[in-house]
Amino acid sequence: MVIRPPGVGRDVPRNLFFVECNSTGIVIRGKGDENVVISTAAIRTNSKFAQFCNKVKKTRDSRMLFLVRKTGNSSYQWAAGLAETKFDLNTSKLPVPKDGEIDLSLFNR
Repeated sequence: MVIRPPGVGRDVPRNLFFVECNSTGIVIRGKGDENVVISTAAIRTNSKFAQFCNKVKKTRDSRMLFLVRKTGNSSYQWAAGLAETKFDLNTSKLPVPKDGEIDLSLFNR
């Protein structure tokens, strides 16, 4: 499945950072196979999620984009809430209607 980013308006950030939300937690989507899996229960104390949030915060013109699967609302609420309140990040969400692989190649500019 190919995910197309929202492109309406002029305020689309140049640097998107992806977090997939599913029934068991989140997956920080890196380049290639550089994905980090974190359970929902560990989101608020996980050092890799904190490092990822700090990386997003330090990157100019950036936004964290949550790819939310139909069973991932709980993990989305934990991760987005933490990113917004503790790290003061701009976030957006994009529902992913089906299960399976997500092709993020369209996001590469």
